[in-house]
Amino acid sequence: MANGWRPYSEKSKNPLKSISEAFKSKKKNESNKVFSYDITPKACVLVNDVEITRFMLQEMDEEMGELFGDSLRASFGILKNYGKKMMNVLWFKINSKVEPTLKKLCQSNLIQQGKLESFDLIINYLDDQIAICADHLLQSSFTRFLKGLWDILMMDLIAIVLESNSSDQKCLEKNVKLIYIKILEPLRVLFHANGAGVSATYLSGGSCNFLGGILGLYGVTKEALLELWNILEKFKTDNEPGGLREQVIHVLASKKGISFEKMALSKKS
Repeated sequence: MANGWRPYSEKSKNPLKSISEAFKSKKKNESNKVFSYDITPKACVLVNDVEITRFMLQEMDEEMGELFGDSLRASFGILKNYGKKMMNVLWFKINSKVEPTLKKLCQSNLIQQGKLESFDLIINYLDDQIAICADHLLQSSFTRFLKGLWDILMMDLIAIVLESNSSDQKCLEKNVKLIYIKILEPLRVLFHANGAGVSATYLSGGSCNFLGGILGLYGVTKEALLELWNILEKFKTDNEPGGLREQVIHVLASKKGISFEKMALSKKS
């Protein structure tokens, strides 16, 4: 693997086997802190308990011919919402550590200089946190965890690119290709894990596809973007949410330092 990275699927014979032993010493050093960025096996077990309880109640309800009716269905909803909140805690722990580093890399000249040590640490950190979840979460919960974490990281990168101020934009315009090659692609390799993680189709669609479009447009001049927007408006093409038209408006708004809504309205005025 490039740069010596080994995704969680390659760290043991079992593709989803935890290697959390490597972080034990780090956990001891952080044990006295109020907040830790590390996911613990206990947190994963709690997520599993909620999921298992929900499944058991649902099976019981089906076996009893839905005898309990609305009362059990209300419990299903409560357990589902609680499970989502607990999953959000796992995502929040990881994102709180990763997002600041991504922002610093994308909005500075560190990528151009090849100074990616901090990103290497992030990749290794993600690798280990995912491995812990792979070892302790139910398969259904683990898949949901991976997809949700991927979507959050993509939304982070989208926000970093679009919400930059004028001084950051100069670096971004030089960094767009490198962000795709040096950041997005390694993340995609990590989450795919040679087929043991998220599917390649999922990793290429949705928010990642939108991010790729924005990165591709960011290096284009404002004049060329306006011309492209005029063409799209004239022929009424690609007006779907997340499509090329929306991407063009987002990038133009970012370059002009105004909101997406204001940029979109400017065309009608």
